[in-house]
Amino acid sequence: MRKNELPETRLEVLVGTLIYMMTVYHRSRRRDVALSIAAHLDRLAHHPDADDTVRRVADGMRSEWERSLPPAERMPEGASVH
Repeated sequence: MRKNELPETRLEVLVGTLIYMMTVYHRSRRRDVALSIAAHLDRLAHHPDADDTVRRVADGMRSEWERSLPPAERMPEGASVH
């Protein structure tokens, strides 16, 4: 594993975490939670065990979550956390 690379997460844990964080965001509207959701959607979009349809949906959702953030808080173009 490279220095900035995160360890692989089980698909079920990743999906469960996303559902939980989306619930937290719904209640709090915190920017840091929205940024974390975008990062986790990016990981789901590149997860080797995810179905292609799930990957495409996660990638589209990541784009939507990032657009809701101020430009300075978005992931750099082409960057990925996977």
